[in-house]
Amino acid sequence: MALEQLSCKNCGEPLAAGQVNLQTGLASCAACNAVFTVAGQGITPTPAPPSRPPRIETSEFGPAKEWRWKWWNAGYAVLLVFALLWNGFMLFWYGAAIWMILDGESGGWVMATFGLIHLSVGIGIGYTVLAGLRNTTTIRHAPGVLEIAHRPYSRFFGGGQWETRTFTAIRIETIYGNKGRISYRLMAVRSEGNPLKLLSDNERDMIRFLAYDLAAAMKLPLEASA
Repeated sequence: MALEQLSCKNCGEPLAAGQVNLQTGLASCAACNAVFTVAGQGITPTPAPPSRPPRIETSEFGPAKEWRWKWWNAGYAVLLVFALLWNGFMLFWYGAAIWMILDGESGGWVMATFGLIHLSVGIGIGYTVLAGLRNTTTIRHAPGVLEIAHRPYSRFFGGGQWETRTFTAIRIETIYGNKGRISYRLMAVRSEGNPLKLLSDNERDMIRFLAYDLAAAMKLPLEASA
């Protein structure tokens, strides 16, 4: 239905183009000052694309586009303090265990064995902090190909390269975890197989921006929005 054919739900007066907001789906009538939705009169609200977060850099090379950002944020600073405390304690623990072993006490081996699980946790936390300090994520899209890389530390963090011919949509999934924690997943819906998880992050605005921008670059619909 053409925009000039829309009318006020309250008084019936025709609406001018400037009285309808396509992003919100709301209209205001100049005759009676009523504000109402026009979604049922042939107008579908069109949400404004999210703005680019400052931490994300974008580049274009002909038909190819690249998104890049560093991992470091305040959350890693907190994790760094925790890692120092945890691994400092483990250093003390194994120092005592080694001292006991060298002194011929069998309890040293018990301490060393008991601490293995805690040591592995400390190593994992330390690796995560190191990645947070140095890693950069790069997304590259060229016609028919999508690549996501986390460097210099990529092990356990995903990434990969995929042909996009089977991609049918981009999706955002909201994940509700323990203690009210919320994270967001950037997914690619495929015509063959299950949806593919591209990224996950706690920053909603970043995932929304990437979803909109990737969908536009690949000329795919955005199936859902967080």
